Amino acid sequence: MTVLTVLALVVLVATAVVAVAGVLLGADALDRLHFLGPVAHVGSAALLLAALATFGADRTTARIAIVVGVLQVAAPVATHATARAGLARGDVHRLRNNAPDVVE
Repeated sequence: MTVLTVLALVVLVATAVVAVAGVLLGADALDRLHFLGPVAHVGSAALLLAALATFGADRTTARIAIVVGVLQVAAPVATHATARAGLARGDVHRLRNNAPDVVE
């Protein structure tokens, strides 16, 4: 295992630990959703970097790159849909900065 692999995995684990702490300590659903973004973006990119450092440019790395690419696009969409559904159902009881209710 190379130093780059270890460093990338440390970044991945640190990002996940901070995100889990944020999800557990978040005040409401909207606060908790914000902590999922770094894991989806930074964590998945660190995983791809670790795979590239370990395996080089081969099929395994290509497959991981495809999954990371899909995750980079799908994660914000899923987060937005989850937040919007929570607002529509009334699960989120406060809106920040007195924002108008956009869910009808």
